[in-house]
Amino acid sequence: MNWKRFALAVLAVLILNNIAGFVIHGMLLQADYAQYPNLLRTQEEAANYFQWMLLNFVVFSVAFVQGVEDKPWVGQGLRFGIAVWCLTSVAGFLTYYAVQPWRGEIVVKQILYELPRALALGLAAASIYRK
Repeated sequence: MNWKRFALAVLAVLILNNIAGFVIHGMLLQADYAQYPNLLRTQEEAANYFQWMLLNFVVFSVAFVQGVEDKPWVGQGLRFGIAVWCLTSVAGFLTYYAVQPWRGEIVVKQILYELPRALALGLAAASIYRK
């Protein structure tokens, strides 16, 4: 394993994932989430748990980069991004929809907004490992 590429890919995924998460869930979906004040933490309360979100992003980034190989990067990045999107976003938000009182429109937004994020992460990681 090339540790330099690995560390660089983890860092790239970590940074992109944080930015995308903020844009999607902190900006684009903020008004939708405000409709569920009893389901989600307030911003002030969530700030007390931010270290757990950072840990989540680090663990995700390390695991995400493990799936990248030294193969032609564009196809690999897109395929891998779609696979991770299906495993995390589609499966996760459909599970939340089944067990929590989310409106269907919000779940569709969550899933669709997460697709470009997953593709960007896949392409970023694969581009660092490209031939």
